[in-house]
This record gives sequence, structure tokens and C-alpha cells, in this order.
Amino acid sequence: MRNRAGVWSERSGVTDAHFRWNGAGADRQDRLGWVVGMAVAAVVLGVCVASPGADDPTIGLTVRESWTTSRLTGPPTPPPPYRLVEAFPALRFENPVLLERIPGSERLLLGELGGRLYSFPEHSQVADAERVVDLKEGLEKFQRLYGLAFHPRFPDVPEVFLCYITDLSKEDGTRVSRFRASGRDPLRLDLRSERVLLTWPSGGHNGGCLQFGPDGFLYISTGDASGPFPADVRRTGQRIDDLPASILRIDVDRRDPGREYAIPADNPFRDRDNARPEVWCYGLRNPWRMSFDPVEGRLWIGDVGWEMWEMIYVGRPGANFGWSIIEGRQPVFPDEPRGPTPITPPTLLHPHTEARSIT
Repeated sequence: MRNRAGVWSERSGVTDAHFRWNGAGADRQDRLGWVVGMAVAAVVLGVCVASPGADDPTIGLTVRESWTTSRLTGPPTPPPPYRLVEAFPALRFENPVLLERIPGSERLLLGELGGRLYSFPEHSQVADAERVVDLKEGLEKFQRLYGLAFHPRFPDVPEVFLCYITDLSKEDGTRVSRFRASGRDPLRLDLRSERVLLTWPSGGHNGGCLQFGPDGFLYISTGDASGPFPADVRRTGQRIDDLPASILRIDVDRRDPGREYAIPADNPFRDRDNARPEVWCYGLRNPWRMSFDPVEGRLWIGDVGWEMWEMIYVGRPGANFGWSIIEGRQPVFPDEPRGPTPITPPTLLHPHTEARSIT
């Protein structure tokens, strides 16, 4: 590298470097700089040698005493606003995934992932839970239970809707079905009465939450039918011509030709070519749970994130929540084709530094 006084050359090796100077006075300047540098080093070294060491009793601590007089306790963060307690300390279940109140009664219905449904009175001192049904014993190819909803006019309309998995990797492996029910205390389900309403691919992210809205229609969450990695292998997130990665909305009290349900007249893609009319909003990775605000009637959706974010959305007709173009604020496949409506950002975001899997 050329400098103002000459040329700097460097030989290979960690410490083997030298300067070759060209021009009048270069050698004298080089020697003078070396002498000054050595003089400064000698002064510094002398100061260090003359400084007091660890043996000097006036320097440092001979004994480190414990600090026991602080008034600070716990972490610097404020305590949480809620305290967790066992609601039913005498009851034990295996992988419970849902809990619903049986309409018109004082009893709750709990569902386990493996398919057993239990009923018990809603008070903390309850000692036993009554088994209502074991879906694995009555439904062919049953694998996992994901969602349950009572008809909004139950028990006058004695119907229960279930979302369950028949196969973990099939094109129709996720299923929503209607069943006839009887009684409330005890509740009974007639598994032979099953009427399959909808199926979509299984594959890991199945969604599976069922909620009746204030409008009386059934809302169904579906995942992108992919595993954790790679992301959105079907590239279904931005499509509306299929059912995955969406919130569906159907009318279970009427039937269109060829369907076990009807399409509500105001569904956003009902009259659009190359679209599934059941789709109400889309662009979701795995909306495992959702619920309606009982005061304002808005649908709040929890979407399980991928690498960085967990997302919460407020559902709107025709909304596109961005998967898999983005995950929260993080681009995933920004160059992939986008759906027909603009991307709506999350209402709330939780980073993975805080928590994972908003289930």
C-alpha cells in the first residue's frame, strides 16, 4: 500500500513486517520514531512495576462479605396481574384441548386430544368427571380431537359439531361433522348420526377451532396443512381457491344443492370466480384458537407463528393476514403471488423472545 513517504511492503507471517522508506530523511525519521516509542514503553513499564500489588493490605478486599441487607427482592419486573390457581383440583385429564359449558345446564364439557369427552358440574369441589363418549371407540380412523361447538339454539336444536383428524397426512384428513345429542345431565352423543360437512388436508397445521358467531353462522379455522419446516409447503396461504390457511363461515341451518350447509349471502368471495365461497378471511398459518368478544361481537384470532412472531388478529370479511408473504413483520416469501386483498397487519404481536406458540 503506497503512503506519503514511500512504499509499505509486508512479508508473509504474523509478526514479520518491515517498512522500506524512499526519500530524503526517511531513515532518520524512522530511527527517531523507534527511539521515542521505546522511551514511552519504558516509562509505562516502570510505572507498572512500581505500582502497589495484591500484597499491599491497603488495596482490594481481603474477605468478600455477603450482601444481606438489601431491601430488594425478586426480579426487577412487576408481578403479573393474575395468579394461577387450579379450578378443579381433584380432577385430572390427559391432554385436555377444549372446555365448553353445556348450554342450559350448570355442567362443563371437557375434551381430550385423544377423543375422550367428560362432563362435570361447574364448581371447584367436584370430585369426579363423567365420561360422555370416547370418539376413538365410535369413529372410524379417529386420531385427534381439535374443536367442538354446540348449536347456538341447543338444546332446542340438539346438535353438536366436532372437528377432528382422521389421518395426519391426507388430502381429506381434517373433518368437521355434525352429530345428534340427547340430554344435558348426562349429555349423550350419537356417533352413528354423523354428517360430514367439510374436509381439508391435514399435515400438522390443521386449525380446527369451531365458534358460532353472533350472526348464528359457524366459523371454522383451518391451518396451512404444513409442518413447522419448511414454511407453507403447499403455498396455500395466499390462495382463496382452497380451504386451508383461512377462517371459513357457513350456515348450518340451511343446505345448498350438493352441500350439507349453505353459503351466507354476504360471504366476501361468494360470487368470485376461482374462489371457495366458504372463505371469510385468509392468510393464516395455524389459527389454533379464536373467540368472539361477547360485548362487541368481534372475532379475535390467535395465529401460531413460525420463526419470530406470534400474531393476534381481529377477523374481518375478506381480510388477508399475510401468511406466507410475511410472518408478523418478518418477510418469508415476499416474491410469491399475493391474494386478491391487501395484507392486514396484526392487531397484537408477541416476539419469540417473550413466548412461543400462542395456543
